[in-house]
Amino acid sequence: MTDVKLPGAPFPGDPTRTFGYEWRVLRALMRSELSLQYEDAALGYVWALLKPMATFTVLYVVFDRILRFGRSIPHFPLYLLLGVVIWTFFVGATTAAMVSVVGRGGMLRRIAISPFVIPLSSTLSAATTFLISLIPIAVFIAANGITPAFKWLLIIPLLLELYLLVVAFSLVLSALYVRFRDTRQLWEILSGLLFYLTPIVYPISVVPLWAQKIMLLNPLAQNIQDIRGLILYRNRGQIVTIRDVFHQIPPRLAPWGLTLLLLAASAVYFVRRQHAFAEQV
Repeated sequence: MTDVKLPGAPFPGDPTRTFGYEWRVLRALMRSELSLQYEDAALGYVWALLKPMATFTVLYVVFDRILRFGRSIPHFPLYLLLGVVIWTFFVGATTAAMVSVVGRGGMLRRIAISPFVIPLSSTLSAATTFLISLIPIAVFIAANGITPAFKWLLIIPLLLELYLLVVAFSLVLSALYVRFRDTRQLWEILSGLLFYLTPIVYPISVVPLWAQKIMLLNPLAQNIQDIRGLILYRNRGQIVTIRDVFHQIPPRLAPWGLTLLLLAASAVYFVRRQHAFAEQV
């Protein structure tokens, strides 16, 4: 990963850093991440569409055409595509952010920047790619004859929740990777397990109610289910969401609370470890 030239950048220990300077660094790193990601690719940003679509195609053929598992789910292709696109963003962003501090280690030794900026730029770069990957979803929505509804505005806070969850995982993974390089292999295993513990290719209604409650405490699972519910189904009861399995607490309290708790804990851990980054990378 190449360094980014920042004219007039202060040296480490310089007290003249400002929020504006950190913001300029963040934008420069984000642009660099985007350009490097597809720099030598003939198809460029088209890969942002092809990657999730390739995963979707394989899962659709296996679970719908061969196993006929998707026949019981209305709008199964769109149901599956929504889960795949959100999952691809989550795993892609956290994996890229995990190695970002090590990849940009030279910057930490030469110029004064907040280490927070580095994994954050990776998540914002992934978020930009995520916006591109929404194009097939729009095409599928039109092909299914689904008309936009006012309630779709509720997708905005859900996407904010998703991004905060990505940042939380990115901070802790990037800090761990500086110290333990085995973090990459461990995250590959854990994310693979998480894929099957999240209702991406199957309806959550097939598992017992007690298991649904545990699964929907996972903010990612809740996020995918609620976005599906808003886009695909006009009436409640057609898809299981967190509101349907929890009756004693406000339905948004658990996933939002867990997301914010993870974000706070990750930020504290990152701050405690950041002072050693320059020496360890």
